[in-house]
Amino acid sequence: MMISLLILLPFFTQAEDDIQNVSDFQLIGITQDLFRQQGFDVPRGSLDIQDVTGWGRVLYIKMRSRRTTQMDDILMSFTVGGGIYPYATNLDYIAVISEVSFKENEQLILAAPAACCEQLFSSQVDVDYFSDNCLITE
Repeated sequence: MMISLLILLPFFTQAEDDIQNVSDFQLIGITQDLFRQQGFDVPRGSLDIQDVTGWGRVLYIKMRSRRTTQMDDILMSFTVGGGIYPYATNLDYIAVISEVSFKENEQLILAAPAACCEQLFSSQVDVDYFSDNCLITE
């Protein structure tokens, strides 16, 4: 029994490493799947991962509002961003780019630490805490 456990241990360790080292292409696919589960079809071109000086690795989500309020869509984008964090713990921030409808197509860029988005996704923090302590306006 002990021998079989020792044989399987490296397999589980490797599987955990693979989850955390998903390629950017796969990570964007996972993000699209999470959006689809929420009823949104987000094109691959609306998602991007970049290394940004001073910020680290950032997942950008360009959001077009399709719900009743734009804030619901933005919050849902951060929640989905938090859902992918277990697959890419090397992400530092999630940034949501949204067109501001009352300002002649001006872009609103909000960002939050990826770990904080993961807490929102897993209901460890509520929306008020997230808004007050995590959101950064660019």
